Amino acid sequence: MSIAVEVFDSRRNQLGEGPTATGAGNNHVQWCDIYGQFIRSKNLSTGVIGEYSTDEAVGFQIPRANGGDILGTANGPVLRDIDGKLTKLATRQDADGYPDKHKLRWNDAKVSPDGYLFLGSMAYENQSNEGAFYRLSKDGQILKRLFGDVGISNGLDWSQDLTKMYYIDTLTMKVEIMLPTQKITSCCFAGEKLDQLIITSAVGNPGESMDLTEYPQAGFIFIATPGVIGKKTNTFGA
Repeated sequence: MSIAVEVFDSRRNQLGEGPTATGAGNNHVQWCDIYGQFIRSKNLSTGVIGEYSTDEAVGFQIPRANGGDILGTANGPVLRDIDGKLTKLATRQDADGYPDKHKLRWNDAKVSPDGYLFLGSMAYENQSNEGAFYRLSKDGQILKRLFGDVGISNGLDWSQDLTKMYYIDTLTMKVEIMLPTQKITSCCFAGEKLDQLIITSAVGNPGESMDLTEYPQAGFIFIATPGVIGKKTNTFGA
């Protein structure tokens, strides 16, 4: 059975990623445009939209429990308060003990049920095994490298009984739902019943081409009703 997909937001993202759904009724849907350097949002119930820019590529955004966001800026992560104030956190160099050998950035992250932030790095160009996978402490002070040889971290989640953690490398190239464009990046469940699936997409990385005549909805945000109930987005506590 095919699952109907509609456009949720038609603001074109160079590389849409990491959607979250928080707030009343899980209706505040937010995502990042990694290379457009934007954090964008739209309310599922009211349709109200918002956005703000970042100073560098931003690989993930996750709302914080007490307001504001934690952002995976290329040389971050950083905490962003509601008023826009930024606070630097531990870096990859702190965790690895040496600076990045090549130009890296963050890509996607999720907060675990017990409050830790799991996040992965990836290369801008050699997207084979340049990245690594990390865990950030609940207070945002300690970043620990868990393992390396990562291509593109994505699709993090935990089982209902919390005994398993799921982890996807995008280079496996597998999707659950047919969409009207290429380069699908991430998803989250939204809405009061958590039965609406928000799906982000991309035009591509810098220098990559996309035929917008063939794929006019590239970089849009999509919404679908897959017939299953998802889980709430976990916010970050620091």
